[in-house]
Amino acid sequence: PAITTGDRVESEVSDRVRMLQSKVELIQEITRLEHERVEDAVRLARLDELQRLNSELKKQLHLTIQLPVEMVHARVIVRDAATGGRRLQINRGAAYGIAIGQPVLAGRFLLGRVVEVSHHLAYVQTVADANCHVSVRPVGTRCSGILAGTPDLSSEVRPVIQVRHLQMDCDIRKGQIIGTSDHSIAPPGIKVGVVLDPADGPQGNERPDRTCTIRPYVYDQPFTHVTVLVQRDAREL
Repeated sequence: PAITTGDRVESEVSDRVRMLQSKVELIQEITRLEHERVEDAVRLARLDELQRLNSELKKQLHLTIQLPVEMVHARVIVRDAATGGRRLQINRGAAYGIAIGQPVLAGRFLLGRVVEVSHHLAYVQTVADANCHVSVRPVGTRCSGILAGTPDLSSEVRPVIQVRHLQMDCDIRKGQIIGTSDHSIAPPGIKVGVVLDPADGPQGNERPDRTCTIRPYVYDQPFTHVTVLVQRDAREL
């Protein structure tokens, strides 16, 4: 009986040890899970903070989401002789997503903007038109100005246009390239023309800005087709 009792005691002790080991392992597992839960909570808090900071930064910098731009190709069907060819009609309209104000290119260069639209046709006001105002900048500078054509409607002369309201201290040289600015109707960096006369501007304090004369690239070679830059949301309307 003593042996039997001893065996029984030993068995009970072994069972208790195994139970204790199981409890220890269980506590260890619970502790590990708790640590992981805390780490996940910290990571989520960091993500929330980053999202908040990103949102505040966007507000401070006035950032906007740029919509994807699609290219709609069109053929020039009429050149308005009354405007010296400074206004064109193209064979694409609202049916292709074209809308007033959209930029128009001829080749790699800015041609002008859409000013009138019907279902299948549109009218383009070119950069040579006195009423086509586009924000531009001399490449390599932070200066910006407003592009404006001249009132000379002669179709015999290659158009010469002006960039007005440039800063007086802007570094402008003859032969410098003029492109669209960050605030233009077209994406920034599209070539518009080359400086012919940098014009140092008026002497004294008559005006705080200057005007230079440029030759638009788009008239260097004849063109029969153009490209309208259409934002995706306009195509989906």
